[in-house]
Amino acid sequence: MRAFTYAVWMAPEGKDSGYVVTCRDFPEVITQGETLQDALTEAADALEEAIAGRISDGREIPTPSDAKCGERLVSVPPSMALKAAAYLAASGHNSRPSSHSA
Repeated sequence: MRAFTYAVWMAPEGKDSGYVVTCRDFPEVITQGETLQDALTEAADALEEAIAGRISDGREIPTPSDAKCGERLVSVPPSMALKAAAYLAASGHNSRPSSHSA
């Protein structure tokens, strides 16, 4: 089974204000956390919801882009990775690299 681990960008909101998190592969993923750990946890949750939404809508799930300098890798929970892998196998959707990976 392929990994469902995606690169995210974590931008500090300001002094003691937390982080805003975005993902090139999923433009719909925008979240935030008060601490670095909170932001990473929220990023995993947002990625899980984005993949669930794409499955529900019958849309493609992009192949993870390589991380760029300054990005962090975040994995979806194993249960969602299994659902996504089953969806890709059953639907005939070939996951493609994100158009945002360039």
